[in-house]
Amino acid sequence: MKDENQIRQGDVLCERVERVAAGLEQMRPDADGSVTLAHGEVTGHRHRFRAGPDGSCDAMLYARAGEPARLTVSRPSALVHEEHAPHVFLPGAYRISRPYEYAGAELIRVED
Repeated sequence: MKDENQIRQGDVLCERVERVAAGLEQMRPDADGSVTLAHGEVTGHRHRFRAGPDGSCDAMLYARAGEPARLTVSRPSALVHEEHAPHVFLPGAYRISRPYEYAGAELIRVED
């Protein structure tokens, strides 16, 4: 059974939320107009929403230090990555998480 409220692509987990919390800063798109949720530390690949032909993107990222990032999507849009299948996001708000693995006495970030 597919959970419509969660989408996972590699080391990025997106969970649907009611709205983006107040006080988060709107992040600028990348130089190519894409909105990147995470960069692969090993490969340099990006989990991103691509900009359209007009240079705009249907996704917007929000962040504040010490909190998970948030995302809004204005119309159905695909999250793409060079090594994973694309995932289509429906319009709405999402919380972005990066999973960690427990390795003894320390936490290790999962690397894509």
